[in-house]
Amino acid sequence: MPKLHSYNQLSTLKKLFLIPLFIIGCVSCLNAQLFISKLTGKGSSKYNTGYGAFLRLGFHISEADEITGEIGFNDYTLKDLPTYGILTAPLKVGYQYTIDRTGSGFYLEPQLGYNIVGIVPSYNNTTYQEEETKFKGVVGTINGGYIMNWESIGTKINFGLRYESVFYGGGSVHAAGMFLLFSFQKRKVL
Repeated sequence: MPKLHSYNQLSTLKKLFLIPLFIIGCVSCLNAQLFISKLTGKGSSKYNTGYGAFLRLGFHISEADEITGEIGFNDYTLKDLPTYGILTAPLKVGYQYTIDRTGSGFYLEPQLGYNIVGIVPSYNNTTYQEEETKFKGVVGTINGGYIMNWESIGTKINFGLRYESVFYGGGSVHAAGMFLLFSFQKRKVL
């Protein structure tokens, strides 16, 4: 069974991407976010729990709301063949709405975007070999969670749940999970 070279190359790149991504996010106006998730739907039981990392940028339009931008990756390996799996790299924009209108507490955040890189294992019925299918497509996400804001030290911690779907010509990838976001800056309203 041949290896999926592009997946393996991207797997190495994402490992090199994860550490600088988190460091840059922690020391700049960007926020580093770690994501743990599970694929849902048909065939999802064949995959391990996935993980991902994101850079998130928020522009406060009021004390309670912000427009967000996010780029990152998600990785799901097959249980039987860990060198095979699904990789997505979504680029999204969203709107974070805090329920109590203070900028802290419970919130909802719909996001919409585009999956700029995607790889999923496939089987070629002509050559009878495992291959890879590269895909791009529309991404829809709904986030919900709780924001704890410590203004005295300029720190915000965001605990959240996420459901994300990537739609492309050959199908779709759906995942549910949780994330943790740290922000080390005071809120600034545009």
